[in-house]
Amino acid sequence: MKRVSELFPSCTPSYDFFGGGKGYSEYQSTTEKFGILQAERSGRIDKLDGVIDRVLTDVEKEVIHIEFFEPTRHHMYLKRMGWTRWKFQEVKKRALLKLAQEVKNNCS
Repeated sequence: MKRVSELFPSCTPSYDFFGGGKGYSEYQSTTEKFGILQAERSGRIDKLDGVIDRVLTDVEKEVIHIEFFEPTRHHMYLKRMGWTRWKFQEVKKRALLKLAQEVKNNCS
């Protein structure tokens, strides 16, 4: 679990009168560190979005979305698709295996 100071860095400016400014040195401000971490995270998310779009079918994307972002809608989705819970789990498993293999092969 991250500390609050990692999630919400200080916005107080910091000055270095003897070293000519901090820039991108090892002595980065918490705000600068936060910005760098967010940029790296955003890059990883964009990469994963590309993998999802490239590898999964529309049905697999929908199953993953339902499973992880709208779990209370399982029963409505199963009814609409005419699926059993077992079929849903099989599609989810296949989608996750495809993603894992693609990430292992191309994002290491």
